[in-house]
Amino acid sequence: MVQQRQTYHHKDLRNALIETGIQLVNTEGVNAFSLRKVAAACGVSHAAPYSHFQNKEELLEAMQLFITDRFSKQLESAVQKNNNVVEILKDMGIAYVSFFVDNPAYFQFLYSQSNIKIDLSLSIPDDQNYKPYIIYKNIVSKLLEQSHYPEEKQNDIIITIWAFIHGVTSLATMNNVNYDNDWREKVIDFMDVFQLPFIDNTGEKNMIGIYFSGTGNTKYCLEKFVALYDRNIEITPLEDESTIEKKLHIIKTSFLPIQSITATCLK
Repeated sequence: MVQQRQTYHHKDLRNALIETGIQLVNTEGVNAFSLRKVAAACGVSHAAPYSHFQNKEELLEAMQLFITDRFSKQLESAVQKNNNVVEILKDMGIAYVSFFVDNPAYFQFLYSQSNIKIDLSLSIPDDQNYKPYIIYKNIVSKLLEQSHYPEEKQNDIIITIWAFIHGVTSLATMNNVNYDNDWREKVIDFMDVFQLPFIDNTGEKNMIGIYFSGTGNTKYCLEKFVALYDRNIEITPLEDESTIEKKLHIIKTSFLPIQSITATCLK
């Protein structure tokens, strides 16, 4: 039986070769991959792919760039539609998970079969690093800077959140993992579990304004403030409740720059 040939417009054939190639690599691996196999799967002549790609390496590179470009555009769209930096972070989490849940073959190919390189140490210029990661990194960096997070710890946060979202996405794209809920809808709940010290669960800045009165001890005031702000824990009173109430009043505020907080200690 002779296999029926398919007819494609020039651009459509290129995209068909890319999409089919991604599926083939995921099922058969890179070593068994060839332009001849892609052509057969697309129903075109063995010579047809050569009008677009000189060899399988060029096709593999095009497959990686095709996914990366679509992925980057989805993340950029999440950034552009929201002016609230914290909400953008959550929207990017949804965009990340949604993109690969809708295209699970892309995730497997991109992170298991392609030759992409992601420099988490940020030792190379951004334009040489992996574009989707840089889009994400820039948003988190902006959020951390606005919340005055210690600079030496910022990259730890960037990597941790990326690893978290990436891990959720990995689970969501596994055929042997069953989950009754919609991963795209649950990603915000998962992110809220983090209780990130620089954002709260409503998507606003989590700042603490402290007014000190009746202590006469500036050092004591500042130590208490640092303990609360840096460790994100409640202060454990060492004195009776009435005395502490007079000494320390904690006022929760939103969108209050940390520089404007004043600790006033009166004798």
